[in-house]
This record gives sequence, structure tokens and C-alpha cells, in this order.
Amino acid sequence: GGSRSARGGGKASGSAERHAILCRRTARAIAEVRLRGTSPMLQGAAGTFVLQHYTASLRRSGLLDMGELQQLAATLLRQPHVRAAVQRRYRSLLVDEYQDTNSQQLALLRLVQEQSAIGITVVGDDDQSIYSFRGAEPGIFASFRRHMPRCQTVTLSQNYRCTGKLLRAANAVISRNACRVPKHAWTSNAEGGDVVRCECYNAQCEADWLVGKLGELRARRVPFNDVAILYRTHAIGKQLAAALRERGAPIRTAASDLFARADLAPVLALLRLLSHPEDSSSFRA
Repeated sequence: GGSRSARGGGKASGSAERHAILCRRTARAIAEVRLRGTSPMLQGAAGTFVLQHYTASLRRSGLLDMGELQQLAATLLRQPHVRAAVQRRYRSLLVDEYQDTNSQQLALLRLVQEQSAIGITVVGDDDQSIYSFRGAEPGIFASFRRHMPRCQTVTLSQNYRCTGKLLRAANAVISRNACRVPKHAWTSNAEGGDVVRCECYNAQCEADWLVGKLGELRARRVPFNDVAILYRTHAIGKQLAAALRERGAPIRTAASDLFARADLAPVLALLRLLSHPEDSSSFRA
């Protein structure tokens, strides 16, 4: 009985994970539709059905998603009197982390700056472009120069964070990226330790390798709290954390999403219910 219960729990967990993955993919597809007008995932009658019901759910809750907010902002700024009112308020615009900007947001900048003396400064690094799922593209800097042909570029190439060997390895990898702004980061820091490359085929293999490296560090009297493991996605991080715990490695993970904490779910549900009493899903939460 116990083993059947355990298997049932595993199936439920797997089903929940698949459901979460499907929800994330659908959300990305909807964002793509908002940005580009279409998405390979939401085609035909099924795609239309999903979009219509998604939009209807937003309206019932009195909500707009990020894509709609940007579309509405652009629609407003295309009206001359609205654009003029905005332009009277600002002399300069500063956009940080510009590599995370999508084409819709670039259009907003162009509308604000159109036929005005407003100065625009964008700051970013196309080598750090990681928000492609939100429509960000590394080529956004080239697009900016095309739309703002009189702009000046200032390259800050000195790196203060990394050791020499680590930075050279990073340069060697990132230089293969297409559509990047030509640059070469350098540092006056010490050379530091060697960069080791290990190919792992799954999280278990990677965890085994990490446990081995942790053992080597412990043998050299390196305390565990001096060791950090960086991972690309939270899903990978969860797999690694579970695998490392199984192997007895003392680990502590950083809470990346405060609102995803299980102990806060009832509080968030109550706040949603107070804000939208008609939201029946908050009762179930």
C-alpha cells in the first residue's frame, strides 16, 4: 500500500510539473502574439480559442497583461496631443538594461522622442541578453542606431569583477555570438584559477561531478560557505539541489521568488480576493 501511495504521489507530482511547463509555454506564446502578432504554438482554431478565453479572463478580472499595456501606451502616444503632453514633461530619458528591451518598447521610445529635443541614453550589454522569451533581441542596439543615426556610442570594456582566466574564457565563448556589438572586455585583476569545462548529460551526472569537486575543495580545507553554484534556470537549480541533498552535500538555496513561497500563498490569495471579490479561484487557493 505504501509503495502504491508513493507511486501515486510521484504521478501527481509529474502531472503538476507538466501542467506548470504547459502554462509557462502558453504564457510565452501569448506574449509572442502580443509582440509579433503570431506564435507557432497558438495557430488555427485552438490558438484563437486560447487567446479569446485568456483575454476574456483578463477582462473579467479588470486586468491587462504587459503586452497589452505596451500596445495601449503606443496607441496613446500616436495621438499628437498625448505625445506633446508627455514631451513637455521630460528633457531626457535613461533606459537601463537596454539589452532586455523588445521591439514594442523601442517603438515607445521612438514615439516619445519623435520630433522633439528629448535626449535618450540607453545603457546595456548585448552579451547579457537573456530575455528572448519576452521578445528581447541582441540586435536591439543595432536597431537603436538605425533609428537614432546621430547617437554616440561609449564602450566601457574594463571588467572589475572577474579574474583574467575567467574573462578570457568568457570572451572566447561570447565572441561566437552573432549580431553582437564588437567589443573585447579586459581586466587588470589577477589571473585566478583555471577554468574547467565538464560536459554533463543530465542533472544527476552534473550533481555527481559537483559532489566530486566539493570533496576536492574540502580536502583543501575550503569551507562549504565559500562555494557557490550558479545555474541557468530555476528548474535546473531545483534538480541539482535535490541531487546534492541526496548525496549528503550541505546546501542552501537563495529564495529567488518571494511570491512563489508556499507559506505566503494564503496571504496572496486573500489579497487577490479583497481586490477582486468575483475571483473564485482565490477561494480555492
